[in-house]
Amino acid sequence: MTDTIAKAAQMTGGIAGSYAVSAGADSYNNYLQELYNQAANREEVMYNRYLDEDSKYLKEAKLAEDEMGREYNEWKYNSGAVKEKKQKEKIYDREKITFGR
Repeated sequence: MTDTIAKAAQMTGGIAGSYAVSAGADSYNNYLQELYNQAANREEVMYNRYLDEDSKYLKEAKLAEDEMGREYNEWKYNSGAVKEKKQKEKIYDREKITFGR
């Protein structure tokens, strides 16, 4: 803005007239508009980055949840198999005692 006023004043003999002030104001407004556009662009970039990161964490949480579910089902199956084996051993032991096998 200052450069614009100085350049316009130089063209008019060193006096900062209404043209120079108007040119400086236009230059300043253009500068502010550019800053606003850059800020809006950066805001959009950061928001998209946030969404990507959020999505990544949700996927990781879902994978962990699936893994825990798989491990639980495996444990549940194995504990059921162990119980079944123990029950069969008890039955065998009872038959052994009862029938003397």
